[in-house]
Amino acid sequence: MARVALVIVAAGLLAFGIASRESSKDCTDRGVAFLRVAFRQQNRLTPQEAREFADACRGSHYVALAASFLAAHHQPELGLSLARVATRREPGNYEGWLALSRALRAANLDQSAVRAERRAIALNPRLARTLNRPG
Repeated sequence: MARVALVIVAAGLLAFGIASRESSKDCTDRGVAFLRVAFRQQNRLTPQEAREFADACRGSHYVALAASFLAAHHQPELGLSLARVATRREPGNYEGWLALSRALRAANLDQSAVRAERRAIALNPRLARTLNRPG
């Protein structure tokens, strides 16, 4: 089940450059680094690769996706870094706050994770049902 989810996330990251008007070729190229991690061709994404990816992508959507991916795959520090980029770029987008919550939880910063999740839910109340949270 986890492998299927990983493949879905990886495929989404690959497709983002093709499907989005906001994506650039450079953003797509940098997304390949995430695919290498997903398919274990490379053990870890480097901080430099994460920065280059964030710099290459406009907006926060794909940066937030990558942050969640990194947090879920044992790189919470890079997940935190990218989630913070996403929330700074678009503070009104719940995706960045949700990614921040996931990265904070992966870094064992549970109180901060709860605050970030509450912010995400405040921005998108339907998220509470998805996360099975009262609200």
